[in-house]
Amino acid sequence: MKQTLLLIAGNGRSGSTILDILLARRPLTATVGELRWLWSRGLTDPRTCSCGSAIPECPFWSEVVARVERDTGLPARVLGRRLESLLQNRSRARHLAFRPQSADSDVQEFLAAVYRHVFSLSGATVIVDSSKFFAYVSLAEFASRVPSTVIHMVRDPRAVAYSWTRRKKRPDVRGRSAYMPQYPPWKTARSWLYQQALLLRLRHRWHTYRLVRYEDFVARPSQTLEQLLDPSSTTATSSTILPCHAVDGNPVRFSGHPPRIRPDMEWVTQLPLHQKILVTAITLPLLSRFGYPVWPR
Repeated sequence: MKQTLLLIAGNGRSGSTILDILLARRPLTATVGELRWLWSRGLTDPRTCSCGSAIPECPFWSEVVARVERDTGLPARVLGRRLESLLQNRSRARHLAFRPQSADSDVQEFLAAVYRHVFSLSGATVIVDSSKFFAYVSLAEFASRVPSTVIHMVRDPRAVAYSWTRRKKRPDVRGRSAYMPQYPPWKTARSWLYQQALLLRLRHRWHTYRLVRYEDFVARPSQTLEQLLDPSSTTATSSTILPCHAVDGNPVRFSGHPPRIRPDMEWVTQLPLHQKILVTAITLPLLSRFGYPVWPR
């Protein structure tokens, strides 16, 4: 059966984890969460897998890492750090996004091995990776050696900005209380504009590209999921729902229940007026491109 890799790109707090989880509830589809963070937030600074185990002790990820190390002949942490060094520098990340073939062959083989063994061990024909960062998505799409679809997930930037001001506990951090970072709205707006502009430029370089607005997704979730899943990658007769081993992402992945799908318009009344104006002004060049009004009704 055909294998497919679904790579979700976009900004954090745009609904990617909810989309990820709902896709993974389809037969023969599995999520890895934000695979980009497996090395720094999974193995180096151990976090909790969505299965409940510490990631270094999770049977699934332990076996993936062991097989990758056997194939590459190098410690996974070393290759993971090399991958992170490519992504952390802004100019290098941008270069990598447009020229993923410029990455070291060891890094490319490393990613190919990771996805190969994720498919093999999960038994899935569709893997969902919601890493989101544009440079990682480009590299994974090129290096995975699996037919890939990039899902560009976008949400009204004022909703995104408001969400990043809220305090959220991190249930995946072990042994201490920790919270997700919070950012001022102007900083989120700049990040939204930068990443959305790059994703629009990159879309012609990817084999298959799909744009999904969060607002359309929550209004018609079933229709959105059907449009994203290739019928040749799943079978109508299969009812096999696979275990979830998601790395990082929204805390909703630990709930054990299907996430609530709702418009979440709290930002309309809770984001202060001066911050709405500021975020609107910063993101104005791309608001209409994604069908967002200059002033919410």
